Parts: sequence; C-alpha cells; structure tokens
Amino acid sequence: AVFNTIATESFTDATNPDERGVLFQVPWACKIDGIYAAVTITDAASDFTITLYSDPTGTPTSMASAAIFAEWGATASTIRNLVAALATEVSLTANTDYLVAVRANGTTNTQIAALSLGAAGHRALIPGGTTLQKMTRNGGTGAFGSADTTTVYQMGVRISQFDDGAAGGMRLAGHGGLAA
Repeated sequence: AVFNTIATESFTDATNPDERGVLFQVPWACKIDGIYAAVTITDAASDFTITLYSDPTGTPTSMASAAIFAEWGATASTIRNLVAALATEVSLTANTDYLVAVRANGTTNTQIAALSLGAAGHRALIPGGTTLQKMTRNGGTGAFGSADTTTVYQMGVRISQFDDGAAGGMRLAGHGGLAA
C-alpha cells in the first residue's frame, strides 16, 4: 500500500517541536501565488502561522507567510485545506529545497494531516515526488531537521506560472499555456 495511515498530528506553541513542515523541490522555475496546509483548529486559541521557507536545512528564510487567527473560522472535527493567497507572486527555482511549515502559536491544539507511507520510495507516486520529506524545528530558530521520508504532511504551494523552457519565459498555470 502506498499509504499506511492518514492521521493528524496535534501540537501547540508549548509542544516541542512547534513547527512542522514538508521539504520539497519544483522541477522547473515557477511562480506561486498561495501556500496551503490541511489543518484543523480546536478552538479560538488554536492560532498558527503558515510559512514558505528557502534554505530550510541551512539558514531558513521566510519567503512568504500568513498568520491564521483561529477565531476567524469555525472549529471542525475534520481536516480542511486552508489556502493562504499571497499579495504578490513568489519565484521558485528548479531543483532547490523549499519548505512549507505550520507553526502553532496558540495554547490549544492545531492539527495537521500526516500521511504515513508504506516505504520512502512511495513518495514517487504522490505530488511533489521523491524530494518530499517531513521536517520539524522548535521555537522558530535554526535549521529544520529530523528528516522523515515515510511521513508527508499535506502542505504545499499553489503554482500560478511556470517556465516551460520555450521562448518568452513564464506561462500561466492552468490557462492553456498563455504567455504571462
């Protein structure tokens, strides 16, 4: 089986680690206009931040982020995909490590969807492919570590344009290859 289990991981700002994410690469230069994660909040104190980082295993630098205040939405017993639209597009480079992470800021549980794979090689069968790795850190400082290649969080980016290698540069994603 590709997936052993689909579960949730619950954590708060006081939990170590309090930031959990998925490392990924894109196979071509592209631009993104959103970041997403599959999350559930417990109550109005389940605040969190979703962030896109460059150089996650070296000196992580925030490329885009969105603070999510739990009182804005309804609590739920099921995971929901949250997409944070970005004010401006962010450029990503091919074959470069990036990481999307959720950091709990609240005192009650934030829950994220975690897919347990049957083997590390099964990453080839899901979006993001074999570069996907679960990574964590605590306190918002330092490099992400503790790579896990058999657990993948449901997080990622929304691609708005990609470079198809043809003259003219970027193409709009999902729009029949219209030039940007």
